[in-house]
Amino acid sequence: MIDVLTDNKNRTTSDIRHILSRAGGNLGETGCVGFLFTECGSIQVDRKVCDEESIIEIAAEAGATDVSTDAEEYFEILTEPQALHQVARQLEQKSIPHHDVRRVRLPTTSVHLERDAASKLLKLLDALEEHDDVQNVWATSISPTT
Repeated sequence: MIDVLTDNKNRTTSDIRHILSRAGGNLGETGCVGFLFTECGSIQVDRKVCDEESIIEIAAEAGATDVSTDAEEYFEILTEPQALHQVARQLEQKSIPHHDVRRVRLPTTSVHLERDAASKLLKLLDALEEHDDVQNVWATSISPTT
């Protein structure tokens, strides 16, 4: 899924279509892959700030829906999209420093790719992200198989 912001829809559509076709893909209709993602809010808190148990308790009290502890450097607090800034304010009131407060789209499915295909896809994602009008690129979870 590609989020774009442009002042020239025709030019941007043509550019994106060209990038996708060079990689062997094509441009679908607006919203055609939306069902593959769940929109939510995301707030990152450095692990140095507090321990896992405390951040889970604080996040739950603030109205968060989940806390991801997968990353080594930070906890990711997940919220409903409309509750994102409310949860961030609650963290501020509790003097919990946080960063990267934003809306994200989490994949609801994953795709296993051979190493070569995964490499090609990563190059495509890089090319899309380099385009000036592209704001975000969201992909289903990718796990290379050996």
